[in-house]
Amino acid sequence: MLEVEDLLLAAWVAGADYLARRSYWSPDRLLEEPGGRFPGAVWVIGALCLFLIFTGGAEDTDREVALKRRMWMVGPLVSFLGLYAMAAGEIAGAWLKWRPKTASGEPAWPGPWVGRFWRRTAAVPVMILGDTLFQTEFTRSGSAYPLDFNGGPFLLVLGIIAPYVLFVAGPRIVAGATMSPWAWAGRLAVFVAASWWAAARGGWA
Repeated sequence: MLEVEDLLLAAWVAGADYLARRSYWSPDRLLEEPGGRFPGAVWVIGALCLFLIFTGGAEDTDREVALKRRMWMVGPLVSFLGLYAMAAGEIAGAWLKWRPKTASGEPAWPGPWVGRFWRRTAAVPVMILGDTLFQTEFTRSGSAYPLDFNGGPFLLVLGIIAPYVLFVAGPRIVAGATMSPWAWAGRLAVFVAASWWAAARGGWA
């Protein structure tokens, strides 16, 4: 049920983030850029997200399967992604005389194939930096990282489940992880337990 990525993220939220804050480097600095520019970490996350979305892997057995996987990362924008995939396939067929097909004859995902190792590796900074940026901005009012849980169910959903789906589950499913809800329920439980343990330490910030 658990993969290396789950252990890395649990270690980060349970204590590695705190150790980083105690040292010279702090996640807060990821949001500090002079001149009102986007932070460098945002550009990194954006570039890695585009890499995950537009490349393909062995799990993308056809275009429809690829879109189902990417839906977890892009949400409602999957409709526009579907239009892109169809248009890219048509352009490849009309201009390049190349119309990619799968073994079953279904349209393939119109993107370069990249090995799963590289796509899984690309998803790791997305889940760690993305969750860090969300939690840092979300808790600027002074509550403990990653969440003090005093805000009730609404803050639990906003502070834990939302960033988990956006920055952890979504990119990893696109990178080839299972879509089984049971597996992800267990992984979310590990993430929540690590977050709760960190918050119970008395304020890591």
